[in-house]
Amino acid sequence: MSNHASIPTEVERRSEVRPTKALRQILCTLEQQVNWTAQKRQQVEESIRSLVDQFEEPPTSQTSPAIQTLFQPLSASEFFDASPILDELGEAILLLDSSGHIAYANQCVSSVIGTYFVGHDFFTAQHWSRLLAAVDNKHEFLTWVNRIRHPVAGYPALGTVSKMLLRLNSGRTWEVSCRQKAFHNQDTGWLINAKDISLLMAGREAAKYNSYYDPLTGLPNRAQFLETLNLFVKDFDEDGLTVAILCFNLDGFKFVNDSLGHLAGDQLLQRVAQRVAAQLNSDQVLYRLGGDEFAILASHMTDLHDLPRLAGKIEKSFLLPFVVDAKDTFVGSSIGIAVLTEGCQSAADLLQHADLAMYQVKDLGGHGHSYYNEDIRADIKKRYQLRNDLRTAIKQNEFQVYYQPKYDLKTRTLCGAEALLRWYRDGRVFCHPNQFIPEAEKCGLIVPISQLVFAQVAKDIVRWQDQGFMPILTSVNVSACHFQIGDLQEDLLSHVIENGVAPNLIELEITESSFLHDMNRAIEKIRTLQRMGFSISIDDFGTGYSSLGYLKQLPADTIKIDRTFVAEIETSEFDATLVESVIRIAHTQGLKVVAEGAETDASVEILTRFGCDQLQGYWYGKPVPVEVFVKDFLRPASEHAKAK
Repeated sequence: MSNHASIPTEVERRSEVRPTKALRQILCTLEQQVNWTAQKRQQVEESIRSLVDQFEEPPTSQTSPAIQTLFQPLSASEFFDASPILDELGEAILLLDSSGHIAYANQCVSSVIGTYFVGHDFFTAQHWSRLLAAVDNKHEFLTWVNRIRHPVAGYPALGTVSKMLLRLNSGRTWEVSCRQKAFHNQDTGWLINAKDISLLMAGREAAKYNSYYDPLTGLPNRAQFLETLNLFVKDFDEDGLTVAILCFNLDGFKFVNDSLGHLAGDQLLQRVAQRVAAQLNSDQVLYRLGGDEFAILASHMTDLHDLPRLAGKIEKSFLLPFVVDAKDTFVGSSIGIAVLTEGCQSAADLLQHADLAMYQVKDLGGHGHSYYNEDIRADIKKRYQLRNDLRTAIKQNEFQVYYQPKYDLKTRTLCGAEALLRWYRDGRVFCHPNQFIPEAEKCGLIVPISQLVFAQVAKDIVRWQDQGFMPILTSVNVSACHFQIGDLQEDLLSHVIENGVAPNLIELEITESSFLHDMNRAIEKIRTLQRMGFSISIDDFGTGYSSLGYLKQLPADTIKIDRTFVAEIETSEFDATLVESVIRIAHTQGLKVVAEGAETDASVEILTRFGCDQLQGYWYGKPVPVEVFVKDFLRPASEHAKAK
């Protein structure tokens, strides 16, 4: 390659025009002046190619004048000058010959590195210093230029494009590309073009920020959390520093959303993020994982005792109110803690561990913290399987309704029964109600299960009547979930109407958790059910937060004293006094009293002396299948009439 090779002049270019070059000029002009589709472009190219194929030889006299004109050399006035268009492209275009002289530079070049003139040496001290003064990443740029000017082992090869990002001191970013260019006279130079991609880079940065940060709180998000945590998992060293995560969500957040609105909920999340972040040191980072769930990544820990102290700081920070919508708002935190160990295969594993520990705190009432251990995983796995089994049981109708008789202490006769659910699979009891009913309530399956019980009880009552048995009041347990958020009234009414059963033969047993949080709403629902004809019994009275004051507020018909008090009535003076007091006060309010768990003659004698109305327990009868209940306890209505 000669260092003294010259760039062809404009006159030389004009004189060397051939038919194919003329066609190429026309095509170039059309492309720049006509906004055509890809299909139109293909049609033009095919037409031109056809013309070129037909006139490989110089045109003859028989050629049409139009074609002859097409193949004539371009005159100076006809020659297409692309410079104005190149100046308006918005890209800097620079053509250097092999000696580094500028063969061409459009006007955009001057906006980047000053004004240049064709023939000047691009690498002169004056021009070069002006360029470097505008560049921020000088070292990277100089390395790139040097590699292009002095290629090794033929790199870059002819036609190969080399690119780099040029950051200017003005804050803008240009993408610069360089390609070796062979001229018609065999000289080889460089074609350099640069375009301003500052807006594109800003968009990419914004997209990157949005993909790694939560827009509401400004905290790093789940994606960044998992990515960062995965690095710690990958580099885990059992003898190194401890890495742990603390996941927590807000106890009572849904209530804030429901009562104050979602905008207030968003404000609360922002206040929580600010307050918790203020409790952390430089090795502890707060993330928002989504919704009301947050996580703290605690790295470089030297003492595991710092974890409960950190959890305690977070819990303490929730004791003060958060000002939301100009109102003091209180929420708590349930915190799950998981420590990175050798058994963790990924960040998702460790996050799951912390989540499991967090939901264990939730199940225990919230407002605390818990460490993950394998017992928690086993318990969660068992509960997950139980939920799947419950869905199968509903689908395959594996539930059976048992009945336990109630005994009237005054008439010494059967006065009613309670419908109790049993789960059978493969001919045996599959799971105890104390296990599956709480889980069904947590996962929302208690409502369809309750509907199965309602339907069966309604059918049994009608069948007993049709068989001529004495009518009795049959009690059905109502889940707090069904009472509070389910369509209890509609469900009951549909089964009553479908089976033709009288509502006054059904008693609904409602636990205190059904009305504890909203007494006024509970009273309204109970009165509606009573107007429909159902009797209402307050079940398990005396447990939890039950209060004698409820007897005055609730429009119930009956209360059932919990078995925990009846079981010790013979030996505990406190239990005996409590039971006697409840019976006396209930009677002053016009309520009947049923005592659960009576199993001995002595306890029955004491309950009789206290004036208890009814009892339900093994002393009189255990829960039994419907066939056994009918055989052993129900009496024909005719016998009842004779007894009167």
